[in-house]
Amino acid sequence: MPYLSKFVSDGDVLLIVPPFVVAHIPSLAVHLLQACAREAGFRVNVLYANLDFAAAVGVQAYRAIADLPKFDVLLGERVFAAAAYQIPPLGYDADKILETQTRSATPTGIDSTLPPTLYPLRLTAAEYKHIEAQAQGWVEEMAIAIASRNFKIVGCTTMFEQTAASVALL
Repeated sequence: MPYLSKFVSDGDVLLIVPPFVVAHIPSLAVHLLQACAREAGFRVNVLYANLDFAAAVGVQAYRAIADLPKFDVLLGERVFAAAAYQIPPLGYDADKILETQTRSATPTGIDSTLPPTLYPLRLTAAEYKHIEAQAQGWVEEMAIAIASRNFKIVGCTTMFEQTAASVALL
């Protein structure tokens, strides 16, 4: 994991920003927590694992999932469901869900009056399945790299569509 060794120094605490938070906005909350912990004497690092995963699967593919309307089918959670909970790839009823969410389907939860250029990027069912297949290996590689650093505390942010990735990593 070149990203981890290049951007994260040794310390007491590692705070991780996992997928699928949007890649272009930093986490204010994690940096506030970092500052408070540093003030208390802890050496705290922040790892934007979401950026590493975006690099692994491709930024456009990552954005296609991260930019989907929230509270719909939670495809970001489904990508890490097998790695986190040992359930079928993309969770239960994956084919039914993908049928409504893929590039060939009519978008759900999207204002149909918007011009098509403003719709979130769309992936095919095969692309979602490929990303999900990559997730397990990525989690294992990232977890090994994190464990090798011997942090006393490792924590993850968890917001919309970050819970399964957090559980898988931790």
